[in-house]
Amino acid sequence: MHYIIADYLDGKISLSKASELLGMTRIELQRKLKERGIPIRSLSEEDAFAEVEALRIASYVRPKGIADVLEKFSR
Repeated sequence: MHYIIADYLDGKISLSKASELLGMTRIELQRKLKERGIPIRSLSEEDAFAEVEALRIASYVRPKGIADVLEKFSR
C-alpha cells in the first residue's frame, strides 16, 4: 500500500489508479488519506474522465433492469 500512496503523491499515478490498485473506490481512498492527514491532489484529467464515465454509466441504471441498460448501449 505504501508504494502506491507514494506513487500517487509523486504524481506518477492518479487517485483513480491508486484506488483501483488498492481495491477501493476513489471516495474511499480519499477518506482514508484525509483520516491520515495525507494531502489530496486536485483531480487529474484521468480522474475527471473516470468520474464523468462513472456518472454516465450510473445514469443508465434504472429500476427496470439490465435490459434497459443493454438497449441504451446498443444504440
